[in-house]
Amino acid sequence: MIASLIAQEATATAAPGYQRPGDWLGVTDMSATEGFCGLHAVFDNDSNFCAFTCAGAYTVDWGDGSAAEAFASGATAYHNFAWADCSASTLTSRGYRQALVTVTPQSGQSLTSINLNQKHNQSGLVSGYTTHWLDIDLNGPNLTSLTISNGGGLVVRQLLLEAANLRDIGSVTHLGYMFYSCPVFQKLEIGDTSSVTSLLKTFNITYALSVIPSMDLSSCTSIQSAFEVGGLHYLPSDITFGNVNFTAAFRYNYTLQEIPEWDLSGVTTFNQAFTNCVSLARFRATGVSKSISFANCSLGADALNEIYTNLATVTGQTITVTGNYGTSGDDPTIATAKGWTVTG
Repeated sequence: MIASLIAQEATATAAPGYQRPGDWLGVTDMSATEGFCGLHAVFDNDSNFCAFTCAGAYTVDWGDGSAAEAFASGATAYHNFAWADCSASTLTSRGYRQALVTVTPQSGQSLTSINLNQKHNQSGLVSGYTTHWLDIDLNGPNLTSLTISNGGGLVVRQLLLEAANLRDIGSVTHLGYMFYSCPVFQKLEIGDTSSVTSLLKTFNITYALSVIPSMDLSSCTSIQSAFEVGGLHYLPSDITFGNVNFTAAFRYNYTLQEIPEWDLSGVTTFNQAFTNCVSLARFRATGVSKSISFANCSLGADALNEIYTNLATVTGQTITVTGNYGTSGDDPTIATAKGWTVTG
């Protein structure tokens, strides 16, 4: 039965590709330059606010014809783009014009922190407004801190951000909330992640993100709620995990169909990691040794038996399969023979 399932590959999906709008300006390739270049939408109104802070003295070219500005380390850069200052040739089919914002360290300086989650200092401006970043290309070999979005007390929501290329994130360890509540975010490219220790809610509420890149998460201790409430279609098979908390990692990810052949032997807890993944039809990961729930998924009998076969031998652990149509024909003894209690 399992052999036939593997042969079918019926639920395997090819990684879909993100199509960048053809009328967007191209962001500068920052691979040879420290700093970042961000494409910023400019609407025909008075509220095109932009604000961010960097550690390390830095210079900003706003890309709208205004003079470049120099800022001291830790100072916040504030700008309000004017529709008339951005060329009509940059008008997109979506109705906004564009500016390319380029941030680089001043001579002899390095950028150790970049924070795009800053509120503009316009008097009376409401918190939680939508910022206008569209696409970001970043190279930060000296970074120790990077913030794009944030959770809890959020003042600026990156609702327009569609793509980000984080070429080098230096020694940044915390990527928690990085793209939190960015529902149109669709493409991420990222460099070495071997130092990352937290993906807490990193991609939470990113409905449009269907693919994530390969990542080395061997140092990561938490991906709690990292992909919760999302629209993932495809996961790369070469993500590596160490001793990590998987609590609610993929919960309510309604479109996810398959978990690849990950080695999950180091996972410390799976509390609700895959519950209510209503499209999940295959789980190919191995080494699971902690209680795990697949409640309310779309697992058939062959898929459940494959999961049972790949479980580690344990004592006192429970696998919950309630709400899967395959429970009418699966073979729970495969799991019980390894010390598991099967519920459902």
